[in-house]
Amino acid sequence: MGDAGRYAVVTGANKGLGFEIVKQVANSGVTVLLTARNEKRGMEAISLLNKQGFPNVVFHQLDVQDAQTIESLAKFIQTQYGRLDILYTVAGQHFGISGFSPFSSEVLKALPQKIFQSQGILAMAVNIEKAAPRYAVVTGANKGIGFETVKQLENSGVTVILTARNEKRGMEATSLLNKQGFSNIVFHQLDVQDAQSIESLAKFIQTQYGRLDILLAGKAANVAQVAMKTTYESAKLCLDTNYYGVKNVTEALLPLLQNSPSARIVNVSSLRSELKRVPNEERRKELGDIENLTEDKIEKILQKFLHDLKQDALEVNGLADNATGI
Repeated sequence: MGDAGRYAVVTGANKGLGFEIVKQVANSGVTVLLTARNEKRGMEAISLLNKQGFPNVVFHQLDVQDAQTIESLAKFIQTQYGRLDILYTVAGQHFGISGFSPFSSEVLKALPQKIFQSQGILAMAVNIEKAAPRYAVVTGANKGIGFETVKQLENSGVTVILTARNEKRGMEATSLLNKQGFSNIVFHQLDVQDAQSIESLAKFIQTQYGRLDILLAGKAANVAQVAMKTTYESAKLCLDTNYYGVKNVTEALLPLLQNSPSARIVNVSSLRSELKRVPNEERRKELGDIENLTEDKIEKILQKFLHDLKQDALEVNGLADNATGI
């Protein structure tokens, strides 16, 4: 619960992807304002979440096309919390990660400048458009946000390749979705730590579709949430999965993405990936220097991290022992 004292808004969150995002964010200790246009459905979602053990979720009605409800939400946040740390907007008109949606811009105008007093606002605009046939891969999609994202994409006409490391669970998830009426979903096994598995997926896409339009890679391992003190083995597993695994999958699928007229790569991470969680200022600056941050530099940082962890010297060198959450 390392994010206690932080405040988030998730729009359209009474179901689907927004509902899953609320649970993920609330689980880290953030106070979440679940918003929905339909007040009855919003309250029902809140009641369900509270019963599931999420007491730090509250409801506020919001119609993103109604200026009065936007203003009402802004006033509520100002009065109750005095600031906003995270804004997730989940829309349904155009797929892409493109900064702020039109609604997000209206919210930012409505909120007083001083309301954003944290080290930064994490804004995620997930927009989905009905369009010509497109092809997407969603990794680790047999449950959680990945599972909900698969449904959102398929519902917009995208053919989705649902991947999971465990073949049985992946097939069960695909079967469940097919029974629910999502027919444009196929399963392909993928272990992001296995080069042969990655190559097999790339060949399958090349043979079946000839291109890839959307790659959504989700964070699959988080040892920092299950143990306060990280072991070398668990840290290496986390890095092999969340960094090297995602990197290798992206590199393998990049030629297929380049065949698309409008490809998208979306990397999903947790709040633990924020640089402000790195206690060493010099290390934060190094990782935050996007213009000069190369793969070689990242590699050196990761190898030093693993070396220091093995030598029990993380704190001495400016990293916490749960830094694998980044």
